[in-house]
Amino acid sequence: MLMDAVQEYQNPNLRAIVFRSSFVEMTDIIDKTRRLYGPLGGVFVGSPKWTWTFSSGATIRFAYMKTDDDVWKYLGPRYSFIGFDESTLHTEKQVRNILGRLSATDPALRLRMRLTSNPGNVGAAWHQSLFLHGHCPVHNQRDAAQSGQLYRDRCWPSDGEAIPFSLAFIPGKLSDHNLLDANYAKRLHMMSGGAAAAMEQGCWCTLEGAYFPFVHAGMVRPLADTGVEWWHNHFLSIDYATANPPPRWGFTCAARPR
Repeated sequence: MLMDAVQEYQNPNLRAIVFRSSFVEMTDIIDKTRRLYGPLGGVFVGSPKWTWTFSSGATIRFAYMKTDDDVWKYLGPRYSFIGFDESTLHTEKQVRNILGRLSATDPALRLRMRLTSNPGNVGAAWHQSLFLHGHCPVHNQRDAAQSGQLYRDRCWPSDGEAIPFSLAFIPGKLSDHNLLDANYAKRLHMMSGGAAAAMEQGCWCTLEGAYFPFVHAGMVRPLADTGVEWWHNHFLSIDYATANPPPRWGFTCAARPR
């Protein structure tokens, strides 16, 4: 994503921005860009701008967005490149509203947004619905989005609003490169719940952090395999939302006539 953002660094009209969910996480990106952008002649200015500037006049800014209210800080300028690193840490509202700033007066610039992330966390559900067609690409390849294929008929999960851009899902796995040490995969197996499969295989079945961490694909039973029982006309729902502080729990019981 960092090298994608800098592709057009010789164009003076390039205005790119890359988001993380907090300032602390931004330091790792800055360290990487020193190795990547320095040889291209970029000059970095830290707080409060956090911006790389190139001799052409092109700029790449780094910013953080923690809450939905943070969106309003960035709705002034226009950007021809927008990136979200670890995008499942962000809500649909955050990404969707910033997408409205994807614009440029220079027709030579390619307008694009890139989201990079591992499965899981608060934004996993809307990522899976939007980019993967609601299915895990590892365990349900037939119904999930096909790798690298452009889709032009996607809608926002929250309200079904059509997206006037093409979308594509590009998986990345440990087997694609040798940039990490040989024991990295072994250490991933020590992670709890479904996190190991998510990080190592790119599995989106569990979505730990988005729903209940104990739910996994093995607990799913096709409706056609179930018999009709008296309680099928009843349901129990749980409001799993939390506030900080304290956590909120709500229960709803309902029954409908046969």
